[in-house]
Amino acid sequence: MYRSVIQAVAVLVFWVLTVSAAPPVQWKLEDGGNGHWYQVVHVPAGINWTAARDTAATILPGGYLATITSAAENDFVWNETEVGSNNDLWIIDGANNWEGPWLGGYRDPALGWQWVTGEPWSFTAWATGEPNNSGGNEWCLQYFWNPSLPGELAVWNDVPSYNAIISFVVESSIPEPATLVLLTLGCLVSIRRA
Repeated sequence: MYRSVIQAVAVLVFWVLTVSAAPPVQWKLEDGGNGHWYQVVHVPAGINWTAARDTAATILPGGYLATITSAAENDFVWNETEVGSNNDLWIIDGANNWEGPWLGGYRDPALGWQWVTGEPWSFTAWATGEPNNSGGNEWCLQYFWNPSLPGELAVWNDVPSYNAIISFVVESSIPEPATLVLLTLGCLVSIRRA
C-alpha cells in the first residue's frame, strides 16, 4: 500500500510540474452561453493534437477538446486565451504568426472538417487563407493570430497534428464541483485496491 501511495504522489507531482491549467470558467446560460465549462491548459514542453485530445478527459469530467459551434462561443473561448492577455498560451512560428491553443476540430479526408464530439460543423472562423492544408498534412485545428492582420482576431488555422503546441482548451458539460468529487473517489478506490 505504501508503495502505491508513493507512486500516486509521484504521478501527481509530475503532472503538476509539467502541466498548468487556469481555473475552469463556465459560460453561463444567463449570459447567453451553453452552461458548459472551459479550461485552458498550458503545457510548456508542448503537446500534439492527439495527446491533447486524449488528455482532455483527465482535465475535466467528460472533458474533450473544445468545440466551437457559434460566433458567441468562439468569442467566449477566445477571451480566455487572447493574445496579449495570456501570452504563455501562444508560440510564435518562423513567419511571426502566433499559434494558439488546440481546439477539437479535425479534418477527416473523406468527410471534411469534424468536431471530436460529432456535433455538426456549421460555424467556422478561419483566418484569411485558411484552411490551406499546407504540406498536405494540416488536419487539426488551433487558434491563430497573424500580426500583419491586426483586425483579424478569434480566428482558426489548420496545422499538422504532430506540432508541439503549448496549450489546449478543454470543454465539459459536467459542473465543476464534480471534478473534486470524482478525483476524491478515484483516489479512494486506488488506495483501497493497493
